[in-house]
Amino acid sequence: MCIRDRYQRRVRETVRHRMGCGNGTEAENFPLEPGCVNFDIALRVPDGETGPVDAFFAEHEQFMRKTHNTKPDGSQEPHTLAYFVTKVKEPVPEGEGTTGNTLYALTETYRTVKGCEAHMEEGQKSTEMFAHFQEVVSKYAVSMMMMAPVVHTHDNKMLHSQELIKQGCKAFTLHFTCPDSEQETVDKFFADHNGFMKKTHRAETGDEPCALYYAVTKKPEQTDPLDPAKGLTGHQQYCLTEVYKGQEGCDAHFKEGMAAEDMFKEFQRVCKEHTKLHIMFADVVHTM
Repeated sequence: MCIRDRYQRRVRETVRHRMGCGNGTEAENFPLEPGCVNFDIALRVPDGETGPVDAFFAEHEQFMRKTHNTKPDGSQEPHTLAYFVTKVKEPVPEGEGTTGNTLYALTETYRTVKGCEAHMEEGQKSTEMFAHFQEVVSKYAVSMMMMAPVVHTHDNKMLHSQELIKQGCKAFTLHFTCPDSEQETVDKFFADHNGFMKKTHRAETGDEPCALYYAVTKKPEQTDPLDPAKGLTGHQQYCLTEVYKGQEGCDAHFKEGMAAEDMFKEFQRVCKEHTKLHIMFADVVHTM
């Protein structure tokens, strides 16, 4: 057995041990796969106003730890497959320095809508935290996808994303919107991108680029994500989220992307025409 194979086996055994499977059998984890459901929320906050937002996310992490189940058997909802918050200074587009804003992304993944509903129920019980949530998103949210279905992920079902994502990991969170009439071409891009990810990236363990989390979500855009009764905008929303162990994984991802010239050109076109907010090379600052 080569050194790389021994290393990968050791990582898998370590994860199984942490999940309570000391006998070497695979934990009864639930996979990240199409049909799972996400909350994907992106914020843009002036640098001088980040203090209350940081305090909210610290409060939110404690709420998640107290009320949400991460046990492999998923015996109790709300059961999270992944939860993390990222943060980065917003760079000047195609320039140097930053804009004076800070970007945040909140990602939560559940097995089904039932888990999302249980999450919302717990949140509304925590009246002070929920009031802070409403205040933060009403003031700073650029994109909110509430209970958005996962439509693409890796062939490796990423059973251990929650265990592997730590503070200091690096993430990309890209929010897009397009008119309903143009969704076919955007769908094709994400299908092609999914093929690229499966072909060139490992999942959870292995050489870089190795994604600890990778998902694309899609849903019709709501006029007011906190009030579905207000209807739809006539657009589709997408969110692409990828998490890597560190900068090395991000750099390796970009190297592979630029080598896939046709896919990368289409990526640039989709970004130019449909970007709502891109959060690049962001640090994971909260997780469970």
